[in-house]
Amino acid sequence: MEIVPTITLRMRVPEEQIGMVIGSQGVGLKRLREETGVGSLTVERNSRGGQRLVEVTGTQEQVQLAQEVVQQMLQGGAVQTGGGDGAPATPQLPAGAYAPPHKKKKWHLRSAC
Repeated sequence: MEIVPTITLRMRVPEEQIGMVIGSQGVGLKRLREETGVGSLTVERNSRGGQRLVEVTGTQEQVQLAQEVVQQMLQGGAVQTGGGDGAPATPQLPAGAYAPPHKKKKWHLRSAC
């Protein structure tokens, strides 16, 4: 049995942007867990100095990927982008990273009316 070392990364996210990471009904956190395979993901409930702590634990590759996904979420962009020909891009994971299989879902945007 191989023991894989884990690391923990703590990121501060501005309070006004934390919803971009958590998502409606936690869908953003679920996506983050599924796409990165991290073992632990927590978000501090209370703001400190206008920022919330997001803590991610996993292998170095999982944590690095989680950090990239959070940064993309905060920029409001999708994690996977299509190529210039209109075809969807194949997600690129760092060597050794694990992305568990998941079903394709259709996302529906609701208007704020």
